[in-house]
Amino acid sequence: MPSFALLLPMLFQIGLALLCHRKECSDAFACAFGWDICEGSFCYILRLQNVTNSGHFLLRRGCFGSESPQIRYNNELKPFTSLNECRKILWKDIEYLLGICADSDFCNVCNYWSELSAEKSAAVGITRARGENTLREKKLLMGTAALLPLLAFYFIDKII
Repeated sequence: MPSFALLLPMLFQIGLALLCHRKECSDAFACAFGWDICEGSFCYILRLQNVTNSGHFLLRRGCFGSESPQIRYNNELKPFTSLNECRKILWKDIEYLLGICADSDFCNVCNYWSELSAEKSAAVGITRARGENTLREKKLLMGTAALLPLLAFYFIDKII
């Protein structure tokens, strides 16, 4: 029975839309005033801040309606998908503060966070334009092309 009592608030929350802060701003004054409200299944927060110039930042807060929310914050890195946790990630002089939550209204505020190492996306570095080869592949192809006439004579000699 105690486990059901713990699940009841979560089951009740799933059916209702959350109220979340909604705002996009890039300076301290604009971020301090004029917050909107949105409704969704999940709330999110994303803050990007340049570590070499702390005055340059972008803050976004809003709602997700999807069943599997994710924040695609950098094309080189895996999307952020952790639920009800705030994480800070440093990548190439940009500090990302990320959070996706569904535990209470207006939960898209990060007062506490844990540090997370950046994880590269599996697609990065693998996708190339058609016909484009790396230098190593070009050297391998050139070496193989040089051997083809010799191999042709070898096999012709064996056939005759």
